[in-house]
Amino acid sequence: MCVVLNAQGFAVGRYKARSLMQALQLKAKRPKQHHYSVAGKPSTIAPNSLNRQFNPSDTNTH
Repeated sequence: MCVVLNAQGFAVGRYKARSLMQALQLKAKRPKQHHYSVAGKPSTIAPNSLNRQFNPSDTNTH
């Protein structure tokens, strides 16, 4: 508020702006908080269409 008043030519500090706002019963309006929407469907496991073997019999062998 004091920045806006200073830009308009009034020499007002932040504490004077606070007391003026309290006298006029003005309240600062803050921007709304950003939130992420929740997805409707949970993820599903893809089918094994390549027929890959994920459980090998020996480890680290080719």
